[in-house]
Amino acid sequence: MDSLSDKKLIEMIKEKDQKELNEKSKRLKLLISNTTDEYIPIPSLAFQYFEEARLCYYSGAFIATIFMVHLAFEELLRNHYRVIRGTNEKLVSKKGRRLNVDKASFSELIDNAKKERYISKDDAKKLHKLRKIRNSLQHTKDVPPYGRSLLKSWLGQEIRLRTNIEKDATWAIKLLLDRFLNICEIWKGF
Repeated sequence: MDSLSDKKLIEMIKEKDQKELNEKSKRLKLLISNTTDEYIPIPSLAFQYFEEARLCYYSGAFIATIFMVHLAFEELLRNHYRVIRGTNEKLVSKKGRRLNVDKASFSELIDNAKKERYISKDDAKKLHKLRKIRNSLQHTKDVPPYGRSLLKSWLGQEIRLRTNIEKDATWAIKLLLDRFLNICEIWKGF
């Protein structure tokens, strides 16, 4: 890396930016198409995750997008239960265990929210799909080495071609844009 001149680095950045311009334009169009200026009460940490998910998607950080979308919904559900029940109130797991709100898993939060009709069955199904996508990225098996130089991989982003991550991230961000604000609005400030 030390052998690269500033001029060469600038050329590499310009080349990479030019390649990504059309992709970023399409992603930004999707992100902007679902925005609103209406006031909707949103828990502050959940909103931060919402915004970071959008930023990750725009930037092409697709794995990070999936994780941030997951965190936005998990915090939204968890905060809802904190507000309406308090942190010491117990949720019920599928196995009948009683759980503190802050110790409940995302799956348990989804199931309780569906059972209590805070979210629809369809929303619960989609959130479980999101959870499974996120889990497959977080709890991985041994993956064979990529076999390219890191510099070339980062610049060319060839690693995306080997996965469905971009497709999954696009699905996740659409879920976030379609349902997150809607759920917040339905709950009217928790």
